[in-house]
Amino acid sequence: MTKDDANQQDEARLRRAHRARQAAGSKRANSSRADWSGDSAAIYCRISHANDDDQTGVDRQEGICREVAQRLGLTVSEDQVFVDNNRSAWQRQRKRPGWDALLD
Repeated sequence: MTKDDANQQDEARLRRAHRARQAAGSKRANSSRADWSGDSAAIYCRISHANDDDQTGVDRQEGICREVAQRLGLTVSEDQVFVDNNRSAWQRQRKRPGWDALLD
């Protein structure tokens, strides 16, 4: 599977999640950022290659995501942070437990 194929699959998953959210009647589907204050959010962090299980990359990603969430008025609880360290997205059979948990 090429990198483009993997990207297309990820984009398709995001589109399906967006459609499911719209079907559920989410008021956020067509709203502006100003309306997000007080809503909950989730964070997903992944790094393609990490030497010696170094989590610096995903820790930095989480920090950036938390800053953005705070700026937008979103709340992120600890159980809504999902991490896949060293889980390459381009391998078709690769299992990414954090990504799967986020989608659930």
